[in-house]
Amino acid sequence: MSTPVYVISGYLGSGKTTLINSILASAPPDLRIMVLVNEFGNISIDRRLIKADPLNIVDLSGGCVCCGMFLELMASLRFALDTLRADIILIEGTGLAIPQEIARQVLTPVFEGRLEFGGIITVVDAGSLLSEGSPLLWEQLEAANVIVLNKIDLIDADSLLEARRRLRLAARSAELILETSFGKVAY
Repeated sequence: MSTPVYVISGYLGSGKTTLINSILASAPPDLRIMVLVNEFGNISIDRRLIKADPLNIVDLSGGCVCCGMFLELMASLRFALDTLRADIILIEGTGLAIPQEIARQVLTPVFEGRLEFGGIITVVDAGSLLSEGSPLLWEQLEAANVIVLNKIDLIDADSLLEARRRLRLAARSAELILETSFGKVAY
């Protein structure tokens, strides 16, 4: 049986780490979930914020895993499979990551039959969606299988309608759009 890998993307402050904590808190306790945290800087802040057994978290700091840390990613995936025997692997990319590139690397023939692509989950701050025009944000949304529209409690009803409209235009291939506050979703 192959292990599903999910790539979690989204801008800095969108709620990626909070979403991961929500998933971990609601997952069955016997499920072994490995979290790979990619920080662009040399100091990993998110690793300290994730509420999981420290042995189930791998820190990939010092660059973006989508464009320069292939060997580190492969070693981390091997650890997740061979040592941890993970049931699920979550990869939290940097805010600047290109999620489809991370997915492409994960699906290397090295792990054929051992890993399967679970999907790309893109977290977006509802308020930022209304103000940001970054091409990378739209690229992350276009690549997403699942979108988590987060922090909806911080915008008014008209703004939420506009955010929904923009998401429908940007993420035509998304299979699911979840709306949440504080990244609260159930496993």
